[in-house]
Amino acid sequence: MITRAIRFNGHVEYRIEGDWAQLAADLCVDDPQQLENQRLSLQLLASPEPIDPQAPQGTRVAELPLTQSVFTGFLQDQALALPPAGDSDFTMAMALVGQTEDGKVQVHDCAVFNNRQLFAQPRIQGRVDCQLHDTSVSLSIDVIANNREADNRSGSLSLELWALNAPYTGGDFTGFPLASTELGTLDGQCEWRDCSFALDLVQPPVGEWALALMLREWTPAGFVTRDFRQLPSLVREAPIAAEKIAVETQPMAEFIAIEPTEAEQAVAAKAATEAVQADAALAEKKAPKKAAKAVKKPATKADKKKAEKVEEAVSINSASAKALSKVKGLSPRLADAIIAERPFSSVDDLQKVRGIGARMIARLRELLTL
Repeated sequence: MITRAIRFNGHVEYRIEGDWAQLAADLCVDDPQQLENQRLSLQLLASPEPIDPQAPQGTRVAELPLTQSVFTGFLQDQALALPPAGDSDFTMAMALVGQTEDGKVQVHDCAVFNNRQLFAQPRIQGRVDCQLHDTSVSLSIDVIANNREADNRSGSLSLELWALNAPYTGGDFTGFPLASTELGTLDGQCEWRDCSFALDLVQPPVGEWALALMLREWTPAGFVTRDFRQLPSLVREAPIAAEKIAVETQPMAEFIAIEPTEAEQAVAAKAATEAVQADAALAEKKAPKKAAKAVKKPATKADKKKAEKVEEAVSINSASAKALSKVKGLSPRLADAIIAERPFSSVDDLQKVRGIGARMIARLRELLTL
C-alpha cells in the first residue's frame, strides 16, 4: 500500500460568493519529508465531464496556497474565483496538489463533489449573427443578460471577437483579437435586448482560424471570459501573385520607304485640309448643346435644408434620447446614459459614460457637439 505524504482527513467543502471562493478542508500529514521541497495548494476544479480523482482534469476555478503552519489540521480561507465560461453545469472537485522546484506536479489527494455546479454569470442568449467584411464586422445578439441576484451588479462588460488556433471550449486561450466594443455594467436580473454593433475589423494573419465571440467581465483579476459563442471558421488566404505571361515576339518585316509623287502629295494635303474644316464645323455646331448641359440647376430651398440637416451635429447637452440614438454607433441605452450624465464641458467628457471609450468618441466626434 502506497502511503500519501499528505491527504484529506474527512471534511472538504467550497462555496462561491461573487468573485471569491471559500475553501475549507481537514488535512493530515503522513510523511513530512516528502513535502520539504514542494509548494502545496488547494485547487478547486470544474469540468463539464466526470472527474477522475486519480488524475483530475478541469478548469482551475480557485487556488489556495498552503504554508508549513497549516499542513495539518483544519484550513479555511478564501481565494479569487475564476469560473469557466459557458452556460453548462460542471462537475466540481477539490485537489491537494504539490509542485517541486523543477515544476513537477503531484496530486496527493482529490475529493469529487456529488452535486454539479451552475455558475450565475453574464450570458449571451438567443441568436447571434456575425457578418465579416473587409474592414468591419456587423454583430447582432438577441439578449445579453446578467442572471445574478438583483443586487449583484456586473463589472464592466465587453464583447470581443477572436481568431483562435482551435475551437474555444472555455478557460485560457491564445489567438488574435479582431474586434471589440465596451458595453458598460449591467444590474442583476437585467438584460439588453436586440443588440446591434458595427465594429472596426483587424484581419488575422493568413491561415485557418476558429472564430469565437466572447462576453468578458472586468474582475479583480482583470478581464475574465463569462460566456462565448463559437462562430463558423475563417480561412484567410494569401493574395495570389499575377503570373507572368511569356509573349513570343516575331521579327519585324523590313520596311522600305517609297517617296510619294507630287500629285499624290497634293491630293493628301487637300484631304487633310477638308477634314480639319469639317471637324471645326461639327465642334461649333455641338458647342451650344454642351454648354447648355453644363449649366447647373439652381439649388432649391428644400435642397439647402436637406444639406444642412445632413451636416448638422447632434448636441450631447440638449438633444433628446431619440435624436442621440439616431447617431450611428449610439444605442438607445447609451443615449439614455448620456442624458443621465449631463451636462458635459466637451465631447471628450463622454468618457465618463459607462460603455463609451476613447475609440468610440474618435469615431463620433464629427457627429456630436455641445
